[in-house]
Amino acid sequence: MLIDRAYAPVVTLGPGQRIAVWTVGCSKQCKGCANPELWRADPAREMDDAQFADALIGMAQQGGIRRITFSGGDPFEQPESLARVLAAIRPFFDDILVYTGYTIEELHGFADGTLAHLRGMSHGDAPCAVPQSHQFPPDWTHHACLARKRTAVKTALGLIDALVDGPYVESLNDGVCAMRGSSNQRVHVFNDALRDDYNASLEQPRRIQNVHFGDTFMSIGIHGRPQEA
Repeated sequence: MLIDRAYAPVVTLGPGQRIAVWTVGCSKQCKGCANPELWRADPAREMDDAQFADALIGMAQQGGIRRITFSGGDPFEQPESLARVLAAIRPFFDDILVYTGYTIEELHGFADGTLAHLRGMSHGDAPCAVPQSHQFPPDWTHHACLARKRTAVKTALGLIDALVDGPYVESLNDGVCAMRGSSNQRVHVFNDALRDDYNASLEQPRRIQNVHFGDTFMSIGIHGRPQEA
């Protein structure tokens, strides 16, 4: 998986204390994005999926944390890695939240084959455009790759408790909701046991958590729209 960083405890990206993960690679490149440095799918940021999952489990156990948020970048642009990591950590977390620039309709449509493709879906995984072998029909590897990605998206959706979907639209950043950057984005809660927690989080005002991480400072949370001069 292409990873920029993981940090805990985080209290500004979902209810309760959480681990937060920022993936690398996002083709949407929304104007005003808070993390444009994570747009490029940098191969140098790759980490083995199993090792990364083990690291997250270790962080959870060491800190007594059972909630986690995946942001980015766009985690769903790496569907196969995302599904593998989620499957490995699922028994150790009660609340898994994922942010994505895709809409839930796009993800379901891609997973069930209604949508032929989604832009950026090759980030972080082996791309579908691979050299063809004379042993197979000309489009065999392409369709096999798409099938893996469709299965991975469906699997990942089945492993999470909540999803914040949709691209960030700077003109719709009203500075109100603590869990989404612009009003077109939606918070989908799939786990009924967590619905009250998420409803309470949605009612909270925005806040930013400023932390020192390595040799840098980070501002974690949903930011307001930059003020024009």
